Amino acid sequence: MLNQDVTMFCAKAQSVYKEFGGVVLKEEESAALAAALGAEGKGMILRHHGLLTVGGTVDEAAYLFLLMEKSCQIQLATDAAAAVGRQKVYIDDAAARYNFESTSESERLYAEFQVYLQYEAVVSHDGYKAL
Repeated sequence: MLNQDVTMFCAKAQSVYKEFGGVVLKEEESAALAAALGAEGKGMILRHHGLLTVGGTVDEAAYLFLLMEKSCQIQLATDAAAAVGRQKVYIDDAAARYNFESTSESERLYAEFQVYLQYEAVVSHDGYKAL
């Protein structure tokens, strides 16, 4: 793990879906996606497609998506730096697990997203109303 945010997808909280079957229109494909994500899954990389995050609320899933997207950007930047000789520095597995267990509860992730909703209301001059 390369950054604190990606620890939200520690251990079984993340997966990769390797089979791209196109747009999910059939129940079999959605069942395959759910099986690949697993019971403890919070985020998944869909090969040839993009990212998928889930949560107990839309806000939680949206916040996890922001974290996963940012972590992918950090991964690409780190890989580019490593290609020219910079050393990658990883978060220790025990520290990553501790952070995951301490900060990944649904209520906290929901609350973290509220700042983004408030920001949207401000920049849209209250044209956007958060519920």
